[in-house]
Amino acid sequence: MKAGIGHVGCALALSGTLFVAACEHEAPGTQNQPVAPPVASSGTVALLVPYGSEDENNTELARNLENGARLAAAELRGTEIDVRVYP
Repeated sequence: MKAGIGHVGCALALSGTLFVAACEHEAPGTQNQPVAPPVASSGTVALLVPYGSEDENNTELARNLENGARLAAAELRGTEIDVRVYP
């Protein structure tokens, strides 16, 4: 029997190295900074919300979801997002 890590050990070491090499490393000072994905310059978003519910909690949830969607659309500078709300 040979001493050392053997074929299985080599395979595990190699796959671990490839995994680490495939990870994206962040530049110093950029940790915890959100990176926005590229977006189209305009678009339409359909938002289905529980407006018209007899439950007051659902109506408040619908209002909060709509406000959040409109706020997020407004924060995308350089884009025009049409938020359409469907109850």
